[in-house]
Amino acid sequence: MGAGAEAGFPLPAAEVPKGARRVRHPPPPLTRDAYTLGEFLEELVKPSGAARAVRVHKRRARYSIGGCMAEASDLEADGRAARTIAVESEDPPAVAAVRDLGLAGHVNVSYPRGLAALVDATPVATR
Repeated sequence: MGAGAEAGFPLPAAEVPKGARRVRHPPPPLTRDAYTLGEFLEELVKPSGAARAVRVHKRRARYSIGGCMAEASDLEADGRAARTIAVESEDPPAVAAVRDLGLAGHVNVSYPRGLAALVDATPVATR
């Protein structure tokens, strides 16, 4: 049940279904109005088997390139390190900035899939 960066702890019970949808798992019965981090992990995450807790440290710098928002991040997850680059725009042709950065040949992967691959030390699946 990924509690995204949008909500903090204590996590209101109303936020739990949002995380459950992210991991494509129905939310468990909720017995509290809000969950501390420990309660969330012990009562919702561990029993579900749909997600796992991973300690992540992320340092990021934001940029603007070619009219797009861009972000370079250094991650450390369970002792493994990686650098990520994200380029975003609502205008698909503007994302040509990816080519301009020399990144067109790299796999575009979601943050959760990339994080799982990093922690598991497995190649990123390209589908």
